[in-house]
Order: sequence, then C-alpha cells, then structure tokens
Amino acid sequence: MDTEKLLLKTIRIADIPEIPACAKIAMTTALYGERSIEELLRTVKESPSISLKVLKVANSPLYRRERPISNLKDAIVLLGYKTVKNIVLSISIQELFTKKKSEWFDYGLFFTHSLAVALLSEEFAKRIRTGLEEDLYVAGLLHDIGKAVIFLSDRTRYKKVTDRITRDRVTFREAEYEELGFDHTDAARILFHHWELPERLITSACDYHRTALAGAYDRPLDAVIVGAANEVAHIAGFDTHQKEPRYEICQRSLEGIGIFMEDLDAVIADTKKRIEAVSEALSLQKVNLKGLFDIISDANRELGAMGLENRKLLCDITSKRDMLESLGRISVIALSEKDLETVISGSMEEFCRFFDIQRVACEVFMNDDKSLVVTVYKMEKPDAWERTKEILKRGVYKPGTGYLDLPIRTPDGISLGTVYIPAAAGGGRFSGGEDTQPFLRQLALGLNNVRLFFTNKLKTDRLNILVSRLQEEMEKKRQLSEVNRLILEHSPVGIMSLDQEGKIIQSNPMARIQLGEELDNKSVFGLAVVRSSGLAAPLKRLIEERSTVEWTVEKEKKAVTLRIDTASIEKNKQTLLVIQDITEQKESERIVIQQEKMATLGELAAGIAHNLRSPLAAARGIPDLILSELGSPDGQTKKAVDKKALRDNMGLISDSMGKALKIIDSIMEFAKEEFGVHTPVSLYEVVEGARSLLDHRLAVKEIRFSNRTASCIVQGANKNLLIQAFINLLNNSIDAVENRGEISVTCTKEDNKILVCFEDNGKGIPKEDLERVFEPFFTTSKDAEGTGIGLSITRKIITMHGGFIKARRREKGGTAMDIVIPTE
Repeated sequence: MDTEKLLLKTIRIADIPEIPACAKIAMTTALYGERSIEELLRTVKESPSISLKVLKVANSPLYRRERPISNLKDAIVLLGYKTVKNIVLSISIQELFTKKKSEWFDYGLFFTHSLAVALLSEEFAKRIRTGLEEDLYVAGLLHDIGKAVIFLSDRTRYKKVTDRITRDRVTFREAEYEELGFDHTDAARILFHHWELPERLITSACDYHRTALAGAYDRPLDAVIVGAANEVAHIAGFDTHQKEPRYEICQRSLEGIGIFMEDLDAVIADTKKRIEAVSEALSLQKVNLKGLFDIISDANRELGAMGLENRKLLCDITSKRDMLESLGRISVIALSEKDLETVISGSMEEFCRFFDIQRVACEVFMNDDKSLVVTVYKMEKPDAWERTKEILKRGVYKPGTGYLDLPIRTPDGISLGTVYIPAAAGGGRFSGGEDTQPFLRQLALGLNNVRLFFTNKLKTDRLNILVSRLQEEMEKKRQLSEVNRLILEHSPVGIMSLDQEGKIIQSNPMARIQLGEELDNKSVFGLAVVRSSGLAAPLKRLIEERSTVEWTVEKEKKAVTLRIDTASIEKNKQTLLVIQDITEQKESERIVIQQEKMATLGELAAGIAHNLRSPLAAARGIPDLILSELGSPDGQTKKAVDKKALRDNMGLISDSMGKALKIIDSIMEFAKEEFGVHTPVSLYEVVEGARSLLDHRLAVKEIRFSNRTASCIVQGANKNLLIQAFINLLNNSIDAVENRGEISVTCTKEDNKILVCFEDNGKGIPKEDLERVFEPFFTTSKDAEGTGIGLSITRKIITMHGGFIKARRREKGGTAMDIVIPTE
C-alpha cells in the first residue's frame, strides 16, 4: 500500500481542531504582509483567552517595558507588530491542543520543542540576514504538528511508535516509518492543505527532515534552517519524547548556514531565556536545559562509553565471524560428506579449533542398540589430529569424570547423540555450554543429512526395484493384452461387452459375423437380428438373470442356432456376452439321438414283433373260422350263419387290428425327427408311450409297473424326445430288476417346477458310480448290449428342456432317478 493510501486510512482530519482565525491572519501576514494591524487586533479581541495570554507574554520579563502594557494596541506600539504576531501565533498553536498530559503524548514538551525550533529558526535567519525571520518562525512553530495529528487520529498506533523509540532507541521519524509507513511531516501536509496554508509555508515546515544536518543544500534555504534549528533544539534538550536518542552536533553543517560553534552557546542560552519567560507567562512545565559545555561534556562521556561498547562489540563480531567461518566449514562437511565418521570427526576438529579444546568425544546413536563413538585429539603439530572410533552398545560409553554432556538434537527434538567436553576446557571462548549450541545444531544438521541421505538412498533403491518390477508387470500386461487381443480377434466364438444400458462397448470380429452387422456403440436391443426375432425382452431378462439361452436365427436363408452365455464384469459394471454357433453341435446331437432311437427300436424289435403277433394272429384266425362256417366257395352252406357270433368275431378282428395299429403308431411316433416342435405335453402320455414300447419286456419279467403322473403337464416340451428319455430310463430299470420286481414313476408340482421320481427295486448303482452313470459309454453291466450312451442322451434331453437329472440309491434298495423339469 503506498504512502497516500496509508495516510488516508490513518489520519482523521475531523478529529483535529480548526486553526483560530487570528493565527491564520498572523501566518499570512508574516508571509505576504496583506493583513492590517486593525484586522489582527479585531480578530484577537474575538478570543478573550488568547487576548489575555498575549498581554501576559507581553508583560513577561522577556518583553517588559517601563510601564505595564494594558491593551493589545499598546503591545503593538511598544513591542512591535512582528513580535505581537509571533506571540499571537504561538499562543494560538498552544491553545489548539489541550494542556492535559497524556501517558503517550506530552503536550507541554511538544509545545516547548515547537517554540524552541521557532525561536532558533528566527535567530538563525537573523544571523545570516535572509529576511525570512517571520516566515521561519511560523514554519518552526508548525514543523512537528504532524505528531499531534497522528496522536489524535489513532492513539493506539501512536503508542506503538513511542514504544519502539523506548525499546529500540531510534528517532521519532524512524519509528514512524517502521510502524505506520509514513512520518509526521506527511501527516502535517494533509492538515496544512486542509487549513489552506500557503505552499511555501508547507514546504518550509515539512521538508526540514530531508535537509537537517545532512548537508543536502540542494533544498530551499528556509527548509535547511528549520532542519538545523530542529537538530539544535534536540541537542539542547527540547525533546518531544523523553526517551528519544540524542542528536550529535555537526559543526561543518552548522557553519554551512553561517552558524559557528562559539555562537551556539549564546543562541541556546537566549532561546532558553525566552522560552522560560513564555512558559512562566503561560504556566507551562519548565524544561531542564543545558549549556553547550554541559552538552559537550555529556556527549564526550557518552562517546567514551560508546567507544568501550564498540570495542566489546568488535570483539564479539570477530568471535562471531570466526564462529560463522567454523560453522561454514562444518556445513560444507555436513552437505558434501556422506560418511558418518567423516562428518563427526570433521565437525569435532572445528569444534576443538574454535574453542581451543585438546580433546572431545562424540557418541552418535546408530539405532536403538548401537552407538558410534568418535574421539578427536589435538596433536602438538599445527592442525594435526588423531582420531579413534569404536562401536559400542548404546548407553555404555562413559568418557570419565569432569566432562560436560552436550546433547545433539534435531530441530524437532529427536535425540541423535551426545558430545562430551572436558569441564575445564582451556579456550577463552568456551564458557560452559550455551556458546556451543550453534555447533551442536550444525552437527545435528550434518548427522541428519547423512541419515536422510542413506534413508533416501534406501528409498531410491527400493523405488528403482519397484519401478523395475512395475515395468516388468506392465510388459507382462502388455503382452497379455496383446494375447487377449489376438484371442478376441481370432476367437471362434463371438464376444462383446455391454454397459448397464445395453450399449455395446466392444466386440470381436466373430460377434459381428454371427450377428451380421457392425456392433460397437450400438444398443444390443436395437440390432436388426434382435428386433426381427422379437427377442429384445428375453435378451434383457437373460442379461438381468446372468443365465444362458439358445437362440435360433435366420441367416442367409438357413437356420442358425446360437448359444448366448452371460457374465458380469464387476470392476466396471459391464456385462460380457459370449456367443457360440452351436448349429453343427445341435445337428450332431440330433443325429446321435436319432441313432439311439433306431438302436432302441432294433433292441425292441423282437418284443415289438411279439406284441404284433398276438393281435395279427387273432385277426387272421377269426376270418378263417368264419369262412369255414360259411361253407365252400360253390355256395353251399354247411349250416346257418350265427349273426351274433359273426358280429363278435368281427369285433375281435377290429380290436386286434386296432391294437396292432396302435403299436405301429407308437413305433412311427417314436421314430420321428421332431427337434423343433414344442407343445404342451402330458407326462402320463410320455410314460405310457415308453411303457407301450417296452410292454413285452415288462411282461417277460412279470414286473409290476405303476404310472402316477396324470396331473403333470409340461408346457413347450418335445414329446418325442421325452419318450426317448423315459425309454432309456425304463430299459435300464428292467435290466436291473429281478423277476416280479417293481418300477414306479411319480410326479409332484412345486412352484413352477415338476419333480419326477423314477424308481425301481433292482440291484442299484454303486455309490462311487452315481456321478459317472451319465457319462457317455459308461455302463455298470458287463453283459450290456446297448451303446452305453442311453443315460448320457437322457441327461442331454432333460437339459434341453431346462431341467436336470440326478441318480441316487434308495434306502430300501434299488435306484431312484430324480428329474426336475420347469413347467414352461
């Protein structure tokens, strides 16, 4: 913030009283001579207190004439117009501020100093005949008024100024700049402009500090004279603050404006006399003033004391310089050396050299258990040293009696070790311990630097290892990423990832081939093949349930079956779709199942022929019987035709043919290839269809068979395939059951599932084979004549219907096949 802003922020002109009219007339008259005697008299009479004080001063010993002065006109006649003007102006300024003595601002000292500078300025102007006596009297009287302005505007900050003067023994102006950022002459300018004083008067009263006794004669002469008067007033004891340091007399500067040292004592004495007269007349506090001889004597005594103090200071500065050089060398060692022993021994040598100590030991804690102890001895040869070192258990080292223990600590209080110095060390600079602290701090810095170096080196080495490992891992990941990319690009299955909204984030070429269009950044539900197949809703449910679906689509006028598996990518909340073309697999399964059917029919051929022989034999024998009863072909009848018997025989023929046709229909139904047909199917009809084809085998072993599945209906099932599955199960049970055994099929409904239990009381399956019976070509019978894939195909058929099958041993003996099939 610049000076002008600081002034405007601090100075409150509203708190400063306005200058009396008579004072303003006195000032402008002194400068320009434009006011008449009558105008001055009239203005002074308007202020009774000023009039009374003017008469008191006029009748004081300083101005007393042969007869008392009773009115202002007589005062002007007897004393002169100029003298009365000066008296009026002085009293007006004194009246402007209260006479109350503040703790921080002494109005009496302030006015006395201002009056002294005014009188001295007037006297100096007379002696060098400048013709500026009246102007300089006014400038001298107003030169310090800025101090009062600052005090009245901000007493707290003014107190900080006086406190700094007392504490640091600096001049008023130096303290003001330190605390306020400006001085009292800057504050006075604002007041003078507010009072609308002439610019020449403002320059004389405000520029004196710049010229004072410094010999800056390029400034106006009136400002130089006011500055000299201010310095002489301070030297003579006219201070505004009791603790302000004394000024020195610059003889050459005074002679530069025509004032010689032999004249100065008379000038000070005359000024003292005039001020005492005015102070007595105005009842002001007396000031203890000194003559020039006393001033010079005091100055000589102070100079002697200062010389002694300077010599002590010089010795102290020399010692401090030597210490700084030693500390500098220790700093170089601490920052450049990375060896702990070198840092310790080099620092201890500097320690001994500076304090003139013959022997010093230093123990440094290496860790919680060990310490490194380095002892340095000064040899007889100049700058020759002997060093010893040893590693001891921490806390064991004892240097002996008569040693001082000086702890080494970091700035944050961490203990690094101890320096041991003989208590009777001979160096004059060594006084016990406090003077060693800079060395100990520098040593702590060096030790800490070594510790940090090795700590950072260890961290750097570890970081390099980690970076190397990270680079290896990144390379592995890059290679793995490349392998994954190649796998995706050349994978025989389609793969694509979806976000939570179903948008395709990434896909591989096979997925685009399978679905017949570009996929990236499209919604999977908006793909042409999905819309045309009406599979948007099922696909959405598939993704939500993370399940698997087989999906047949039309592609290049061919039916293509795709299996879609889903998986969740938890890290980025995406869904992975794996699409596999299983058209050939489904065709292979169809062929295998069909071949198994044919094989089953081949196995059942003898039984089927037996079942057909009975109804066909009946159908053939009854017509022969009827013909024999009807007679010979020539028309002769042996006996009359029994119409009722004929009707019964024809019914038997019809029943036999119907039974034969039913067996044939079952065989034809079983042999059909209906893989794509799914209709509501009754489990009872499925079981009965399987039983009808194996009825002859049940009859041969006289097996009791029960079918309790009448209440179970499977929606969207393939009846033909289910019959195949139950034929396989029934065949295995017939093989396992002894004569007159039992086989039963039951079902129950549970939620949206059907639980089927296929049981027999045969020899059962060994426990260790229960999981393997559904493996292709696995059999528990050495005499089995089948293909060994019956139960494998059964499980495949059940799985195709969304269910599963499991084998278990019955507690009463035999085997149970538990089947679970969804109702839809």
